[in-house]
Amino acid sequence: GPRPGMASGAFARKPTGGAIPLVGLGAGVAVHYAACCHPLPGDRIVGVVATGKGVTIHTRSCQTLENFAATPERFLDVDWDYDAMARTGNAGPMRVGRVSIVAENEPSVLAAITNAISRGDAATVNLKIVNRQLDFMEILMDVEVRDLRHLSSVIAALRAVSGITQVDRARS
Repeated sequence: GPRPGMASGAFARKPTGGAIPLVGLGAGVAVHYAACCHPLPGDRIVGVVATGKGVTIHTRSCQTLENFAATPERFLDVDWDYDAMARTGNAGPMRVGRVSIVAENEPSVLAAITNAISRGDAATVNLKIVNRQLDFMEILMDVEVRDLRHLSSVIAALRAVSGITQVDRARS
């Protein structure tokens, strides 16, 4: 459930059109998106069946998949339903993409980062400084985007920010 101190409801953005359509799943299957790899429309994906828990969607490059190598029968061939997305004109609700940033340890840098994200029509939903040194810091950011292309444009905008030395999609 919601952890103490985490805002729930009041600040949550309303999903814009229900679940993201997937191809390759039966009706009524519970779908979860893996927190290890944060799959987005545009990613190549695979479903992993968990008995009684439905299907968890991972990116095909996710390292966690190695844990299921011994049980290949649990893998489901799935993909985003791009036709349905095109018909409705969007990719369903905003989804979280995770970005890893290395930046100068300057007070102004965090503001510049969040500004670049909102200018890119995305939203910062979480920010964690994972390593702070005298002259630089490493930041993990969770950003709400529509799909992989949207995340890529946010990453490009972040790379252009003064004081940022490296931006990549987080792999964990």
